[in-house]
Amino acid sequence: MLNKKLYKIISKAKIDDKFIESVKAIMANKTDSPTKIASNISINTEIKYTKCALKTKRAWWLNHKIDQLLKAGKDFKKYLEELHRDYTVQTFITHNVSPTVGRAILAKVLTGDETDGKINYTAVGAGSIQATITQTQLADEVFRKQTASFAYGTGVDAHKAYITAFYTAGDFTATVREVGLFIQGTGTENSGYLFSRHGKADSADLPLDKSAAESLSVEYVVTISH
Repeated sequence: MLNKKLYKIISKAKIDDKFIESVKAIMANKTDSPTKIASNISINTEIKYTKCALKTKRAWWLNHKIDQLLKAGKDFKKYLEELHRDYTVQTFITHNVSPTVGRAILAKVLTGDETDGKINYTAVGAGSIQATITQTQLADEVFRKQTASFAYGTGVDAHKAYITAFYTAGDFTATVREVGLFIQGTGTENSGYLFSRHGKADSADLPLDKSAAESLSVEYVVTISH
């Protein structure tokens, strides 16, 4: 509680007598080392799964249009929004685990020992084991694809990153029990550094069956907070 209170004071107060008195008042009730006065940085990821059934010509057209735009590197957002709005048959929101191997790459980016911290590949798998921080890949990878889109927030959301994976009807058919994000990935199975994993053992909403007449979107909101 001390850390949060003092962090707010340092962030918002002016350096004047009142500020100094506030710090002294807090320190008078705490005997720990001054190095304790800091915010605790954490990485939290919210994941939204959306499965759409392609039951009409329009739905199939949207699936194809999004695929075309993805391959051309163009914006597909409005078409994805329509697909979600009119053809969703299953959706749920959950949270992931951020393995150590992915966070280690971010630490190296901060020190200049790595220059590429981009999440460039997404994957789905059939493995059922629980996600842990020691994992370096999915338990049983089924399909992977380049990240559909990524963006960072602005204003009060400037500490957030938005990452989308979109799997067309023709990409794969499988029972999805896990998903993941990879830094420095390639098209080769299990390549790259695992940044995020979510699996069946972590959520009652999985497994999710995807047929050849369904699309699947997995949208991630990565929040770096204190």
